[in-house]
Amino acid sequence: MRVDILRKRGDEIDLIEVKAKSYDSKADGDFRGTQGQIRAGMLPYLQDIAFQRYVAGLAYPLFSFRSFLMLADESSAATVDGLHQRFRIRRNDKRLRVELAPGTDASSVGAPILTSIAVDSQVAEILAGTIRVGASDLAFATAAQHFAAAYRTDRILATVPSAACGTCEFKAAAFPAAGEPRSGFHECWSKTFGWTEAHFADGTVLDLWKLNKKDKDFLISQGVTNPGQVTKENIGFDGCDPDLKGLSPQHRQWYQCQGDWPGGGDFFFDAMGMAAAMRAWRFPLHFIDFETCTPEFDTNPRKLLIHIAAGRSAATTTA
Repeated sequence: MRVDILRKRGDEIDLIEVKAKSYDSKADGDFRGTQGQIRAGMLPYLQDIAFQRYVAGLAYPLFSFRSFLMLADESSAATVDGLHQRFRIRRNDKRLRVELAPGTDASSVGAPILTSIAVDSQVAEILAGTIRVGASDLAFATAAQHFAAAYRTDRILATVPSAACGTCEFKAAAFPAAGEPRSGFHECWSKTFGWTEAHFADGTVLDLWKLNKKDKDFLISQGVTNPGQVTKENIGFDGCDPDLKGLSPQHRQWYQCQGDWPGGGDFFFDAMGMAAAMRAWRFPLHFIDFETCTPEFDTNPRKLLIHIAAGRSAATTTA
């Protein structure tokens, strides 16, 4: 547990967690939904700072703490040109480093576009709530002690595979061979479902396109883990061929499971849909390689002036 920024004033300490995530101060508010619940997309970030608050409170019970998330504020405008070019990302020995351009100081970066959002109420709610551990819901403090004990004894925790496995941070690109670095994802699924390398080669239901997490969780809980086990009823597919509207999500999911695309082969080209789209085109068409363009906003914020780097002409379009 490491604090990104710690600010101490006497016996008052601010814990500031910096995240590479944007935030709109005019729309995102206090990270809560319409029913007052913490939004699912922000929960992991808030759990991070809540854990730091929990550990810091145990280490220094006589201090008072405040918790903050520091994010990039989308509603703030940069007050200097070329701000992004002052921070270059470099890879060094497989680690990413940030290099500052020469002359970069407080005056050269203009007004702050990062903002600190107080999250004490959200942190208090998380600390008073529960954390899912395996198949059980444990009080936050109990869960933290459970994790700490497993860490001290180097003990593997039993896990329950779910849709969350789709974003597992400990997943190798393929089933690791002997002597290669271990893969937590492959170990968990092998222990739970008795899978071998051959099972993983056929993919998992986590790979199904646009199948929501709730449906993936349901399939996994029912023992449907391999795409080949998925039925039409599982995804609500009526079995009809694609029409002029093209592939529906259910079409694509079903063909992904069965590998039997319309017309044969390992892909589907919607020729009718492509032809219909082309009939709606209005010429002349202009193709701009945005990788060779330098965008600049003029005095009218609704206008985007694009200078073509490879030529002398310039085009103005409404943003």
